[in-house]
Amino acid sequence: MDLEKQVSILDDEKARIMAELQALSASGLMDDIDTQSLDLLKSAVPKSAPIPESEQEKDGKGEIQNHKETKDALPPQEIAISEDVEMQIATAGNEASPPPAAVPATRASRSNMSATTPTPTPTPSTGLQKEKEKETTKPRKSVYELLLECDKEVREAKGYADPDSLKKNILKVLAVKKGEVAPKTAKLLCRVPGTGVDFTVPVNVPGYTEVVALPICLNDMREKMRSGVYKTPKEYLDDMWLLNRNTKAFNRTPEVEWICQHADLLLKTAQEAVESRKDQFAEAPESLPADNSASVSDRLIRKSTG
Repeated sequence: MDLEKQVSILDDEKARIMAELQALSASGLMDDIDTQSLDLLKSAVPKSAPIPESEQEKDGKGEIQNHKETKDALPPQEIAISEDVEMQIATAGNEASPPPAAVPATRASRSNMSATTPTPTPTPSTGLQKEKEKETTKPRKSVYELLLECDKEVREAKGYADPDSLKKNILKVLAVKKGEVAPKTAKLLCRVPGTGVDFTVPVNVPGYTEVVALPICLNDMREKMRSGVYKTPKEYLDDMWLLNRNTKAFNRTPEVEWICQHADLLLKTAQEAVESRKDQFAEAPESLPADNSASVSDRLIRKSTG
């Protein structure tokens, strides 16, 4: 009977230890236990010896009756073995336990962090701002250079006789607008070939100075530009007005009315050229180029006009 009780007790101890090992495996701690610790645990688990058939007690139904005893009923030697196994399992579990992982921030904590930490608002760069930045980096043109551009437009302006007015025996001069295809009959407004009309040079006609007290021409205006006489575009337009008044004062007959129309269109061209550069004139320095010589555009104008 003593042998049978010992075998039963050892079987119960084995089952208990295996249950603890399964619990460790389920919790993931067994993954980190090294091989040596596993061998130690296996060696500590007692193996049950076969029970002789003569020692087995059968109940009335012929089934083997297992005698289960508590731990307190174990002999002192078996209790020491059990406590030693438990200590080894606990030690192995502590060594294999990984350090606690950092607790991830909860949704509430993230919302608190976003509420306390202000998010910097990016400043969008619009297309208009980029264009302004490009304009500021470009070198500004002087009043001298801008006036030369206006003078070039005036000298290149063309006009032609309105066909509908000619049918009524009325001569009306129309200017060729920018982007408009000029008819074959279009002529330069400032220099009309074959007529002797030339607004670029001083008028050399007998009696002209008796009618006109302050003669002016386009070449005189360009010379004022080169010399820095014009400080503002208004001063340039004042001389264009003077040219217009002189033309009308000297040409009063109907036969030369078309010359006065040319003068009107030249004045209008100059006004539009200045108006299109209004912002540039507002920021333009008054100084002349360093060498006080004609710019590239000025040289092109002189080449085209002789």
